[in-house]
Amino acid sequence: MNLFLKFWRLRFTEKAIFFKCIFLLNYYRIRLKTTPLQTLLAEIEQESLEVSKQKQHYGIMPQTLISIIRGASRFAPFTTCLSQTITGRSLFAKNGNHTQIHIGIHKDISVNFAAHAWLSMDGKVLLGLRSDLHQYKEFTELTLFTSKNK
Repeated sequence: MNLFLKFWRLRFTEKAIFFKCIFLLNYYRIRLKTTPLQTLLAEIEQESLEVSKQKQHYGIMPQTLISIIRGASRFAPFTTCLSQTITGRSLFAKNGNHTQIHIGIHKDISVNFAAHAWLSMDGKVLLGLRSDLHQYKEFTELTLFTSKNK
């Protein structure tokens, strides 16, 4: 019941973003299975450049957008940190925010292979924050351009 009340209290635009987020989480999860990562990241970069040219953005607070993405992730089966990060990047770009995708691997080789993805803005982790994030060595960073890079 609590989730329903939270959803009910969202503005119409935020509800629309919630449903779009569920779609994007599933879309990118499938794309990650069928498309090489480098190709997908290049497409995301191109999409972000196109979005940056648009004048109309969502205009919602980043914290609200984070909450929407986390909430929608509960309704998208098999969501991974990477699909969540890519979805977040897409929605933040449409909100007019400059973000970066980070992908890292666990530094401790005695641990089974572990990779993690997170999204940051202005040096602050928005999505994918973990208590052991410092134990991941970043091996790629993708700067995504939005309205700040016109």
